[in-house]
Amino acid sequence: METDLIIVNKDQDRVIDTSLKDEFVDMLHSLFNIDDNSIVLAIGDTKVKASYMISDKSDGELFVNIKCDASEMLAARALSDIEKGIKCGEHRKNYFIIISYDESSQLFCSKLMPLFGTFERTLRQIVYITLVKAFGRDWFDNTFTDEDKGKIKGKVKNNTKTIEEALDELTYSEVISYLFDVHGWTDIHYVIDHDLSSEQMSNMSKEEIVKLIEQCREESLWHRFFSTYKDVADLEDKINILREDRNTVMHHKYITYEKFIETRRLVKIVNKGLKTTIMKINEELYTSSNISAKDVLAALASLAEVYGKYKKGIAALLLAATEAISKSIDWNSIGKAMTPALEASQKLVNASKAYNYKAANIALPKKLATSNYIHNLSGVASVNGKLAASLSMPKSSALMHLPKIPIKDDGTYELLKSYNNAMNTIGKISSIHIIDPDKDDNDDGSED
Repeated sequence: METDLIIVNKDQDRVIDTSLKDEFVDMLHSLFNIDDNSIVLAIGDTKVKASYMISDKSDGELFVNIKCDASEMLAARALSDIEKGIKCGEHRKNYFIIISYDESSQLFCSKLMPLFGTFERTLRQIVYITLVKAFGRDWFDNTFTDEDKGKIKGKVKNNTKTIEEALDELTYSEVISYLFDVHGWTDIHYVIDHDLSSEQMSNMSKEEIVKLIEQCREESLWHRFFSTYKDVADLEDKINILREDRNTVMHHKYITYEKFIETRRLVKIVNKGLKTTIMKINEELYTSSNISAKDVLAALASLAEVYGKYKKGIAALLLAATEAISKSIDWNSIGKAMTPALEASQKLVNASKAYNYKAANIALPKKLATSNYIHNLSGVASVNGKLAASLSMPKSSALMHLPKIPIKDDGTYELLKSYNNAMNTIGKISSIHIIDPDKDDNDDGSED
């Protein structure tokens, strides 16, 4: 492995006692351990030699070739240390030092390039999947500015390409701008003149008005659609740090060994976050599950409706769960955890059409805080922290008496027992008291 340098005397009128070559050789002796026209370096526990040749045939310039025959990475590190030693410091004040050829940087860049390739390809993968899931065939129209749409349409032959390959038509810097530039997504003038007109506002709640105003805030595409990906939460900061390093690598510019190590470490961290994000996305996409987000919400809403016939508190409790779960990201985990409960819940709702329910008294606190009434949602342990926090309640639940349900056969008894067990998996809300319809309402159904 070798490197070539050109040493140019800054001041042609500067008086040199010997010659430019002798002066440069003296400088090498002051910087390194020299042994018979070789620079000797200690790299770890290994001594590495690099031979040099100097040509002074051109007036005022020196051409220097340095070679190292050690193993590839060891030689690259040695040459990098020599280059840095020559280029940096007070000793070089009289010279312009040009690295005309540098195989150590070439090696470092070649090792970093696949890592940056993985980074760019995986980032595009996340963007494609997320936006197509959100908008379907309209992802291009709904996420690009009019200016960017025009640029891309000018590059491709037909509209099919804009949907299939829009990101591939962007340069790296354009992709970064597309994701992180902040701009408005809603025409604020239209919102004010139409959605928030005097006539419309007279029929709107404060919350509805605030929601419309919030939609007018400027934000980046990344913040809007990708901020929930926790493994790449600081991606923009890392991209800014790596921006110049990527440019160096892609254009095979000069790079030191230390910079190579630092850049490799950071790119690997970024790629790990991207790969973890893709793994979670793919798990949700390709893992078989009979329970969807709509199934979860529909079942909980049905339960709320059934119980709502007896006590508003129970309805509020279940609706709070529905609202909290609807904000969760990890639907797949929810579906897996709640499958037994939801299956039993649906059977229970269906059974309610055939049997008459009788409500018992429900002891509730005077101050009902519905968000605190789902205790220890252990069956959904993988749901994000916000959901877990919003679905917690005191260990001593006041919900000790739920509706008494009259039954007429053993099959229904088993169905309700199954439901009761399933409910325990999502919070141990309480127990359902099942009674014989022929007995008095105050009879708890127990044997004497």
